[in-house]
Amino acid sequence: MILVTDIVNCLGNDVLVALDEKKSVIPVRVMADRQQGLPSLKYLNTEVSEVSLFDMPSLDKAFQDIDRLLICNSNFLQDYRSAYTNLIRCAQESKVGHIMFVSSVSHSGISSRMVCEDREIENLIKSSGIPYTILRVNMLMEYLPFFIGTSIEGRHIYYPGGNGRIGFVSSKDVAEVISELLIENKPENRVFTLTHEISYSFEDIADKLSRQMGYKIEYEPIDLSIYEEALLDMHLSIFVVKRLSSVAVAIVRNEFDQTGYTLQKLLNRENSLPKLKSGIKSWFFKKDSAPLEWTHSLTSLSDYLRLAYSV
Repeated sequence: MILVTDIVNCLGNDVLVALDEKKSVIPVRVMADRQQGLPSLKYLNTEVSEVSLFDMPSLDKAFQDIDRLLICNSNFLQDYRSAYTNLIRCAQESKVGHIMFVSSVSHSGISSRMVCEDREIENLIKSSGIPYTILRVNMLMEYLPFFIGTSIEGRHIYYPGGNGRIGFVSSKDVAEVISELLIENKPENRVFTLTHEISYSFEDIADKLSRQMGYKIEYEPIDLSIYEEALLDMHLSIFVVKRLSSVAVAIVRNEFDQTGYTLQKLLNRENSLPKLKSGIKSWFFKKDSAPLEWTHSLTSLSDYLRLAYSV
């Protein structure tokens, strides 16, 4: 049985959708906190367990009959380190056979508080003795409202991101990989970096939105202090404000400017090997920008913006 720690964020829910579409017969237990509302699920072989990440008795109950653990909470607004310590301890006591942890990408200079916390959890998992798969995922496109808001009627994007670039990825693409790895269940103590082939600045986002909306949208890289004041005016705690501003600092320093092809290769793992030779030949003849041509096309930022911000 698979234990999924969170489906409130888009990624956890997309994993359930992907497992359901594959008609997976592996039973899934979803952890849910009553304070956030217990979800009503319509997926195959899925049950809800009322659990608090900070309550050991409820965690012990949730781990009954579990052999695979997926830790996928978004830590944008909350520090989960103590909760994850409880999780990993329960996983050890329950003799869980595989931990999959959704972490964050970043270059060696780490400014984001979230990334720093993720690295601590990675080390805790590695030292647990439990076979693991760690997925360092770049910023999800679905998190764009954190940066540009849910409304662009003002025709401006105000964010202290400077000229920093991000290799945004789609939650659905990442969820597809996670579902395949959970079904395959062959942990190799591996760390994968999942990012897009292309990185984008907020100027790029404004340009693509302008084309989609039919009018000019401007990006203004505001000062960090102005951003923090605006967040405080929204009655966010200073703790949350500092977390969000640390992400902005990391973006300015291009710590999320990572691109790669691992995500695309994992999405095509069944078909990539037979096509490898022809793919290389095609590349040399066509001189495409990508090192290999794969059949799968990652969700592009343009496609996401067209769907998410369509009039």
